[in-house]
Amino acid sequence: MAASVTTRSYDHARTGANNSETVLTATAVRTKGIIKLFSIPIPDDPRLEAQPLAVGGVQAVNGQTHDLIFQASMGNWVYAFDAATGERVWATNLGRPIIGTSAIDGHMTNVNWGILSTPVIDEAAGILYACTWISDDGSVAKGQHFLAALRIRDGSLAHPLLNLEGAVYAPPGLPVQKFVSAQRKQRSALALTRNHVLIPFGTIAETSATARGWLLAVDVHAWRLAAAWCSTVTGAGGGLWQSGAGPAIGPDGSIYVITGNGAFSPQHGDFGESIVRLALHTGNHAHFEVVSWWAPWTDASRAGTAVHAIDDDEEPGPAVQRLPDRGDRPCEADGNGAQTSPCARDGTYCGHVRSRCDGCADRTGRGASHAGDERVDVG
Repeated sequence: MAASVTTRSYDHARTGANNSETVLTATAVRTKGIIKLFSIPIPDDPRLEAQPLAVGGVQAVNGQTHDLIFQASMGNWVYAFDAATGERVWATNLGRPIIGTSAIDGHMTNVNWGILSTPVIDEAAGILYACTWISDDGSVAKGQHFLAALRIRDGSLAHPLLNLEGAVYAPPGLPVQKFVSAQRKQRSALALTRNHVLIPFGTIAETSATARGWLLAVDVHAWRLAAAWCSTVTGAGGGLWQSGAGPAIGPDGSIYVITGNGAFSPQHGDFGESIVRLALHTGNHAHFEVVSWWAPWTDASRAGTAVHAIDDDEEPGPAVQRLPDRGDRPCEADGNGAQTSPCARDGTYCGHVRSRCDGCADRTGRGASHAGDERVDVG
């Protein structure tokens, strides 16, 4: 295996590029083509939401070394397979999933609701982290989210399951928000930064008054919930979906998330339809800080009243952290929306916007826009 894949989209920047690939190169594909080696059946649920991950050279408990593929399922199983043969090396069940219901999915797509998001692997520590949705009786009402830590060599638990219920976000001068698992849906991939696992959440009912986006941080050394951030404090909405992608992490440790349709009023703690740059301050009083933000428009500024239920999400696509291409430009964050073209935003000064794309006027009310230019310079 040329390189391990320990997080969704290959890296913390969410580039989707494997720069270490030596076998599946463009030249090899063009001249030799590709063939299917084998298929790996997942027996507990016919559909997968999480993306597979891979780690090379894992020494199993029997002393043998394997290149392993890891797959989490909606049935709340995590599997490890030999990448060369497809043979199952181990399988671990994390608890009873929620039984498919229209209360979660109006299209009744999934049989079970267990692990929706792509896990993240700490290769040096040999630990895979996954967020699992467990219900004692299979009902939504009793469903709670837990973080699991599995040893990649054998699938055993490195820590007891950590219940995420009861996380609190208490912004100064604003209403305190409490995390309630039964109202949330955890779809975006996990991220690992500075010994903390980041867990983004959306909401089951996007149009409800309790709809909110959440980002939780778990200290993997202390094995405790360390920090929480809620994307809408006085309003509603702003789920963290990102088409299943995880938060992007910049070279300086900055965290970038993109929120869905929802209330927008930064002074009141509401960041619907926005790219938000966060800092995670660790230690005994760990917390998230909103460093900057950028938003392309506000429905509330248009004629009529705001209709936040309309799915004009800025955030279905992930934020992608890009390295500087000019000496005078800091890193940038790119985003795709449900009904917008990609735009580039300066990742350092997200809230200081000079907009140059028609229909993409920023919510700060500054800057002119020009048709045909889908790039936004932020300075």
